[in-house]
Amino acid sequence: MNDFTVEFVFDVIQCASEGIASTGVELNSILVAYSKYRAARVGLGSTAKFRRRNIFHTDLKPYNTAVIFGAENLMADLLPKLTEMRSGTSLLACRFPLPESDQFKSVAQIGEGIDAVYVYKRT
Repeated sequence: MNDFTVEFVFDVIQCASEGIASTGVELNSILVAYSKYRAARVGLGSTAKFRRRNIFHTDLKPYNTAVIFGAENLMADLLPKLTEMRSGTSLLACRFPLPESDQFKSVAQIGEGIDAVYVYKRT
């Protein structure tokens, strides 16, 4: 499966525009509705999917790559959930890094501050 699970509408739509089936997970129903509208408006409603779900109740095993837009204080709480991902899965954490972990190898940091993206590989 060549999918992304992400929590931000524009990244899901960007991935879908590149031909990658993408799924966005968001708790806020208004943001989910807006995201579906945006995807449909640019003709990507069948490739860019949006689900109103809690990331902590979402099965991450089917995905090859995940992009997380989490608050700094959420990253430590997310770590146990993210360890459900298969070995070799890529993880991009936007703005805030994961805490030290044997389950994720740091591959790269792109940018700094609020523009930082931390790239990891699930070990």
